[in-house]
Amino acid sequence: MNPTGTDLLDIFNARPRKGSSPARATSRPTRESRPGGSWGGGSSGGGSSGDGSSGGFGGRGKLVLGGTVMVLLLALAFTAGVGVGRARRGVATPATPSLAAVPREAWGVKSKALPNLGSKADLRTRIVSELYRRWPELEPHTYVADVVDKFGKTTQGQFRMILKDFDSRQDVQAVVRDLSVWQIDGQMPFEGSRPELMSTK
Repeated sequence: MNPTGTDLLDIFNARPRKGSSPARATSRPTRESRPGGSWGGGSSGGGSSGDGSSGGFGGRGKLVLGGTVMVLLLALAFTAGVGVGRARRGVATPATPSLAAVPREAWGVKSKALPNLGSKADLRTRIVSELYRRWPELEPHTYVADVVDKFGKTTQGQFRMILKDFDSRQDVQAVVRDLSVWQIDGQMPFEGSRPELMSTK
């Protein structure tokens, strides 16, 4: 035979066939024998590629697990918030009792019935003018009214002075001390007058 052909045949026959050489079959490391064990992620021996597609539970798996946990936490928080909101709407907030307004007392004093006309003609106008002249601070408190009997009938030719809207009995009492001795045209308009509680506001 051709020596060249013999050499090629020998080389071909010398190549190990698949599964024929135990040493060749066991020389490749198995998946379980790679460094890092089943969790993979080791940097030696080329056990895992950068994209996490091999080598067990790699970086991509960790991201997926982390995202799943985050979604669950958000869902739980949303559910808890909805439950709290419904509970708050379902429980009526007790109304705060409003503080009752303290009534304000209004005190005053009335003069006795006085004639419209006196010895110097129009007594009604003169008395009011003199009162304002001597006690100008009393002008906002002074009212002039007709005299009305207990049946609501007006007494012709008479009037009455009313001082009112004072905050306390003591304020009226201080005014009465001066007015009780006041005399004009033979009349003492407030002689014997006493403070009165006229209204409560």
